[in-house]
Amino acid sequence: MIRILSNGIGFVSGKNIGLVDERSEIAAMYRGIPQNDVGIRTDVMNNCVKHVGIRMLVRSMAPSIIATDEIRW
Repeated sequence: MIRILSNGIGFVSGKNIGLVDERSEIAAMYRGIPQNDVGIRTDVMNNCVKHVGIRMLVRSMAPSIIATDEIRW
């Protein structure tokens, strides 16, 4: 879903996605490069706590959509 929203499909253009991947389960980062295809317009915050990563994405990268694997307290 992240890849499709990022790349766009058909006549729908892609969106800027901010992905907070706390334990590298979605993007599978290795040396700063996502090993899974998460889309060309996706910025990945890896190895940081979700609430901190979300704040950093909103303040510095202005994503249209923020994605994460799970939200918990």
